Amino acid sequence: MDLRKSSPTLFTPVIEKAMTIVEETGGQCHVLVTRSVDTGRGLLSLQEQKTVDAIVEARCFSATLFVNFTEIMTKNVPLIRKETDFLLQH
Repeated sequence: MDLRKSSPTLFTPVIEKAMTIVEETGGQCHVLVTRSVDTGRGLLSLQEQKTVDAIVEARCFSATLFVNFTEIMTKNVPLIRKETDFLLQH
């Protein structure tokens, strides 16, 4: 979606459209970012590149999940239950 800001800027339609996109894609992760009007199409300003880099780093960080494998696998329950418990960790 491409839009141009002017004063005063009302973000409600943009946020509502973003919410619709997330709902339509089954809850996939999306990030809403505004662009600088001074940057050419297909190019990123220094600030935009830093924003992209930070988003990528944050998504990698947030996608990391530490699970206590030993705790789950030493439970006195059937193996299928252990595997299920392991897969359902979030």
